[in-house]
Amino acid sequence: MTNHDPLTHQIIGCAMEVHRQLGPGLLEATYEEALCIELKDQEIQFTRQAGVPVFYKGHDLVRIPLCLSASVCRNQTEKCRLSEEPE
Repeated sequence: MTNHDPLTHQIIGCAMEVHRQLGPGLLEATYEEALCIELKDQEIQFTRQAGVPVFYKGHDLVRIPLCLSASVCRNQTEKCRLSEEPE
């Protein structure tokens, strides 16, 4: 089992609570709205629709809907970069 820092643990808990309350099958925007409510209730700072570019083979695909803590986003970005490197 991987140990997460307390903030990451709290964020995952928020996402699980949203899923527990709403269940599967709704539109992404519904879950995003509910997660924002949960994050506010837990006093976790975030930026909605932060405009962080995601590229695939030089094409700008999507924007990440939520940017939580700068350290969490930075850690996830580094993990993505590492996973893209050839083995």
